[in-house]
Amino acid sequence: MFQVSQLSWFLRQIASSLFGAPPAGTVEEAIEEFLVADELAKGQFIPTKFQMARAYVAKGDYKKVMQVVNEGLQLTPTNYDVSHMTELVLFHRSAQSEGGSTQS
Repeated sequence: MFQVSQLSWFLRQIASSLFGAPPAGTVEEAIEEFLVADELAKGQFIPTKFQMARAYVAKGDYKKVMQVVNEGLQLTPTNYDVSHMTELVLFHRSAQSEGGSTQS
């Protein structure tokens, strides 16, 4: 859903011609689905935290970005989670350098 919400007009037109209708999806819908996924995973799945942070960035809700990033940074990564954990660290550092709060 999040990736669909980020498609450009041009890509939506291509998808529309291929599939008969433009893909639908908003950042808000993506966030709702990430929240459900996070609840199902009991808040323990780093890739969901990473995708939620990306969606909140797209929405411009930086307080929520930092909350989700801080939650993700408290988790223990597996080999599968390393790239997502790296992205969470980068989000965290970026917010610190811009003077954003890092407290949840």
